[in-house]
Amino acid sequence: MPNNENAWLCVDIRGYATLIDFDEAKASLLLSTYTSIVSECIELYGGTLFNHQQIIQIARFFSPNDAFLCATELLSKFREFNIGRHKPDRLLVSAGLHFQVGDTAVILPSGKGMNLAERLLVMAEPGSIIMSGDMYRSISRLIDVKAIEYRDVEIGPGVGPMHIYKTLSDYGDEFNKPDSDATGDETRLHIKEIKHIKGNGHAFILTTLKWLTIMLGFTLVVALLESGENNVTALSLLTGWFANPAFYAAIIPFPLFMAALFAERKIHFELTNTGDTERVLGIILSHMGYRSAVKNGNTLHFKPYAANILIFGLRCFYAQITPGGITLSGPYLYMSKLIKMIQRYEQTGQI
Repeated sequence: MPNNENAWLCVDIRGYATLIDFDEAKASLLLSTYTSIVSECIELYGGTLFNHQQIIQIARFFSPNDAFLCATELLSKFREFNIGRHKPDRLLVSAGLHFQVGDTAVILPSGKGMNLAERLLVMAEPGSIIMSGDMYRSISRLIDVKAIEYRDVEIGPGVGPMHIYKTLSDYGDEFNKPDSDATGDETRLHIKEIKHIKGNGHAFILTTLKWLTIMLGFTLVVALLESGENNVTALSLLTGWFANPAFYAAIIPFPLFMAALFAERKIHFELTNTGDTERVLGIILSHMGYRSAVKNGNTLHFKPYAANILIFGLRCFYAQITPGGITLSGPYLYMSKLIKMIQRYEQTGQI
């Protein structure tokens, strides 16, 4: 029988999206080195590696001790690799760990345990490990784990607040200083200008028509049910309803309201420093109920979790990253929230 105790390890490279925009050949060489080191280390500690998105590597271990030791070894290897290298030539790696009992994902990289480890990963700064409370408590006391506890942290929808533990970064305060302009911290965003990209109105019209169609379909169902109970035809009911002005006052505002919420909106952030934009967007959108990004070239595709589609009607976000900025497209209402969160991060370094 398969072991139903799984320790999940997720690792990724910070700042890779920015590097590939400036020097694709160098980025490709660094990615090859990164995947080689990760695969060798995971094999050494008995883990099973899944190639998830190239820069994000996911592995499963049956022992939480092996998963933690592997993460520690990986960060140590990359720290040694970075010694004496200039910033564009470094491999800045972080790790997320979670221990799950009863996770059925033993063949394919899916399941709650892996998803939680991936959510934790985006919160880790370069050279550090973030782990769940379950992972921290499962590691043998014979292993020296130096980590800071953070209580009641919101990880994302469907999880609720939980205690997490973060090891100190191998790079000291380089990526966690309050005044990034004075220190040269490259992981903070610096917004020069926010431009609202005007649309042609098609998105609003199409979203309105979509919801109007849904409302009319619902009206037809109600008419069919009412006709059976009152011994009248559905057509006669519909004719009477459509002849009443109050019907339009009741049915039209809702599609317009939904269009105002979910019609597509585009924003361009012009940046003086792109920072680690992929990581920052991942953290913010995770808090808003979205999965980790799927990357296609320099475009990031953020899909909402299934539960959020059903409950909140969330639509996807798209982010196109260039050396000089980010162009975002997504649902109108949630775009406003995203803008505020990005601005807050720029000013305070906090989500």
